[in-house]
Amino acid sequence: MHLLSETKVDDIQPAEIYKKNDEKNAVVWFIGVGGTGTGIGGQTIGYKENNGKLRKAQNKVVHATNTDIVFKFEKGAEGEALEGVSGNGDSGGPAYIKNGDKHELLGISSRTDSWFYDVGEYGVTELYTRVSSYRGWIQQVISADSDMAREKVATKNPFLHEGMTPEKMSDLCSSIEVK
Repeated sequence: MHLLSETKVDDIQPAEIYKKNDEKNAVVWFIGVGGTGTGIGGQTIGYKENNGKLRKAQNKVVHATNTDIVFKFEKGAEGEALEGVSGNGDSGGPAYIKNGDKHELLGISSRTDSWFYDVGEYGVTELYTRVSSYRGWIQQVISADSDMAREKVATKNPFLHEGMTPEKMSDLCSSIEVK
């Protein structure tokens, strides 16, 4: 079991955030410990079976919106040398873009957007949250000089879908038997 430390970490520099909006067709690196597979049948090794082994893959940005960066898992010559996408257990993991001699944080693994493909199967479309769109807010949270100041800018009710108000949350959770 891994326990979180309550000791402040101050000897590691955070990743720099990619600041441009020219991501389309850029080749990026994914890093994660989630499930793996070959692309042919989707994910074949689950998150638990992978047992924390860190892996990397490449992919090319096919589309970018204000909030998302989109990738498609391509087969053969259509893909990159180490073509891949995230597997189950990789959500929240980084996508880095090489900028000169350093790698900068481009996106955070979020979700797939494919109805007809399984996780890790060739053809699956994957979306990463576009970190540059939240650069100002991230900087406010990181640079806050106290927990109280940080709490004022931190997200308390993150991005709830329509109809999912805090007032309705108890009823919604009850309807799907979440306690």
